Amino acid sequence: MHTIQNIPSPGGLPLIGNLLQLRPDRTYQTLCDWADQHGSMYFFRIAHRRIVVLSDPALIDRLLRERPEKFRRWQKIEELAMEIGADGVFIAEGEKWWRHRKMVMYALNHHHVKQFWGRLEVVTARLQARWEALANIGTPLDMRHDLMRYTVDVVSGFAFGHDLNTLEDLHHPIQEHLAKIFEAAARRQTALFPYWRYVKFKHDRELDFALVEVNKIIRNMISKARDRLTDNPALQAAPSNLLEALVVGQSNEQGSFTDGEIVGNVLTLLLAGEDTTANTISWVVYFMTQYPEVQQRMQQEIDHVLEGATRPASINSLDRLPYIEAVVKEALRQKPVFPIITLEPTEDVELNGVTFLKGTPLFLLTGHLGRQQKNFVDAHLFKPERWLDTGGADRPQHNPKGSVPFGAGLRYCPGQRLAMLEIKMVLAMLVKNFTVTSSPDALPTLEHYAFTLCPTHLIVNLESRT
Repeated sequence: MHTIQNIPSPGGLPLIGNLLQLRPDRTYQTLCDWADQHGSMYFFRIAHRRIVVLSDPALIDRLLRERPEKFRRWQKIEELAMEIGADGVFIAEGEKWWRHRKMVMYALNHHHVKQFWGRLEVVTARLQARWEALANIGTPLDMRHDLMRYTVDVVSGFAFGHDLNTLEDLHHPIQEHLAKIFEAAARRQTALFPYWRYVKFKHDRELDFALVEVNKIIRNMISKARDRLTDNPALQAAPSNLLEALVVGQSNEQGSFTDGEIVGNVLTLLLAGEDTTANTISWVVYFMTQYPEVQQRMQQEIDHVLEGATRPASINSLDRLPYIEAVVKEALRQKPVFPIITLEPTEDVELNGVTFLKGTPLFLLTGHLGRQQKNFVDAHLFKPERWLDTGGADRPQHNPKGSVPFGAGLRYCPGQRLAMLEIKMVLAMLVKNFTVTSSPDALPTLEHYAFTLCPTHLIVNLESRT
């Protein structure tokens, strides 16, 4: 039986290990490069700590499905989340996770998502109006910036019953504050030691300010939820959103939530719901600009489904968009927005003939799976057709375990249904009304790792199709 000392490593310097090779905004790309060099199991060092990186699809699938009993979230991520007040379902473990998960799954179930359609249509109409105005005057658009406003408006309305309306209130600062939190998470994930607990640099002070401001917004939403519950006692038995359910849960002695846990879940959903969904749509738009034939086929599909309408009129119409859904899946394969899952075993464990001790950090390089030729035919090409169930011999074959953008097992992403609804709604509206092209004056679009994988410089032009 082998141990961690027997697996490959990129080497490193005495005392600090590989610290200087891991630039925070390029951490994911560096780990992928090392996986190409050293294989699907290797380790790197941050000082004395050895961190194991895995990129074998079968092994990753096993670890994800053996959570939460045999594997848990890496404790360092839990510590970082607790420091910023994100004491929610994302980092909860054990009985606490079951309690949080039950409430979150209730709020994000199909019934509640379907009920939210009217509100989603309102927010999408605002986005369409903004884009029509920009298209009419030929102004280039920062696509990711607008999409982050859209997704935070959707999440705040769906999960918290609060209309932030950042699409029309362009001076609302919440996106800037949330971005500071993600940047800090990426930077601190590979820090040599928690220096910020002893000395604050400029970016640490900016994070502290962002947390104070976001907490003000969250506590205002909680206050308004309590007012609604007081004014309408019927909501006590049937809360209309997650925040109301959490507040009602405070009166349940067996499963009550603390004020900190309510704030933590609100912050968790703001972060997860805003950044991941906006970045996914952004990457789809990027590929649309790179592959005009893909965009044209998307337009043909939506023209057939919507006919004279400018937006989907019902949630059922989004189920009639197989090609657009295939484009989304292909974008998630190549540019998964949450490309690293960090775990640790809850007991000594054997993985592919190697023994790892309890608590060993395990970085699951899920984003790298989709780029490997052994998992996908023509992995370097953008081929939405690989996801269509055509039954034809020309369909590119792939490993179904090679793309897990929402995770797997009991701890898969509970917001998957809402995320896909938002993604398809925006794309349907976009391709029905506009043709999108890259701005000729924009810098190249690159990958930027800030705990999630986001595109830089996604500046586009919109041309109205009407």
